[in-house]
Amino acid sequence: LWTIEAEEALDLCRVDKKAMVAADEKFEYILSTLIAQTIEDVDKLTRRKYETLVTLHLHQRDIFHDDILLKKVKSKTDFEWSKQMRFYYDDESRKIKIYITDWLSKYCMEFIGCVERLCVTPLTDRCYITLAQALLMSMGGAPAGPAGTGKT
Repeated sequence: LWTIEAEEALDLCRVDKKAMVAADEKFEYILSTLIAQTIEDVDKLTRRKYETLVTLHLHQRDIFHDDILLKKVKSKTDFEWSKQMRFYYDDESRKIKIYITDWLSKYCMEFIGCVERLCVTPLTDRCYITLAQALLMSMGGAPAGPAGTGKT
């Protein structure tokens, strides 16, 4: 949803000056709706799902607002956009493809359960880019550092 909506806004922004702001407002509305669901009377598993969605969507909203809208990105080929983790559904193969910069991976339906999610930071994004580029070059990576610095 986020990738599609953001790319539609990027495609329209040259002809519709309000497309980017409208997308930003839509992302804010979605976030507010998800947050409202966390205070409803729901079971523990459902609450955790909403909390995870809030965490991920908050990061996506921040990325769009701070890195795309405020930096006046106007093209899907701009590095500020291409460095983001983007998910696309391919109708033909019925698979989900994940892009970060020029790295591509197929989503393999990994499922680790409904676990609590830590926050996503700009450092997390840089780690994703670095590890994706290492994989693209048939290499690997081993993040190291003190506890609480975003390695997980």
